[in-house]
Amino acid sequence: HYLRYDISRDGRRLAAVVSTPDGQELRVYDLVSGQRQVWLRGGYIGGLYWNQGGDRIVVKVRNAPIGDRRWLAELGGSA
Repeated sequence: HYLRYDISRDGRRLAAVVSTPDGQELRVYDLVSGQRQVWLRGGYIGGLYWNQGGDRIVVKVRNAPIGDRRWLAELGGSA
């Protein structure tokens, strides 16, 4: 069950925050191929939004291993 989610503008990807025993994960589902990737883990992941181009996700992570911060995750990696 998804705590938060957003679908990319092209409708090909679903970014979703799910609860885990250790906190929360940001997962990206490719709705065409059915594949799933875990992009981030943290105590709380909020503010989940795809950019207009559909190639980046902005989230805020609290209680991450390196402290609270904003993430801009890009397809193929994260920054």
